[in-house]
Amino acid sequence: DAQTVRDALGELLPTDAKSQQAFTRLAMVPHAGWQFSGQVCGATLARAGLASTIVLLGPNHTGRGKPVAVWDSGVWNLPGGEVRVHELLAAELCASPQFQTDAEAHLGEHSLEVVLPFLRQLVPDVRVVPVAVAESGLEALMQAAEHLAGVIKGFDDPVSIVVSSDMSHYIPADAARERDSAALDRVVALDPQGLYETVRS
Repeated sequence: DAQTVRDALGELLPTDAKSQQAFTRLAMVPHAGWQFSGQVCGATLARAGLASTIVLLGPNHTGRGKPVAVWDSGVWNLPGGEVRVHELLAAELCASPQFQTDAEAHLGEHSLEVVLPFLRQLVPDVRVVPVAVAESGLEALMQAAEHLAGVIKGFDDPVSIVVSSDMSHYIPADAARERDSAALDRVVALDPQGLYETVRS
């Protein structure tokens, strides 16, 4: 229901948040139900300086479809509106074998759709490239990342990346902070192999 979504976003998006002056290349937000993680998602995105073109990366929980699956055209319908896919950027990503056009991987998958209403509210003219990631091999992920970086660097318009991820489920807050910090330390150090090994272990 469109009004229910608007009311929820009104509660979850802080009214006093000021976007960063600097352009935000990447933001990571949780994708649990809004009642569990919506405040963190809303606070994070409201403070980000997001571009109007966003590559939206999320895990593939269902196991259906391609390892790195791009929804490459059309619109995603949401209560009260829609979000258009950036078809040119999607095509550039899919010019490499690391990214494959595949809508099936997105069917029944929640990790991206729960973030879209926030993006539409904050960036009304937003266009996205939704990517569902099932790939778990480090080498393949590194190749995909290198291609993504090259496409973004050469693209005419600024592009932000929004990653939808649950760092952990059902563990005490202290344990979650300890585990999250171990992973985020590797992110800040720009150490993808260290991040991969930390998360896998």
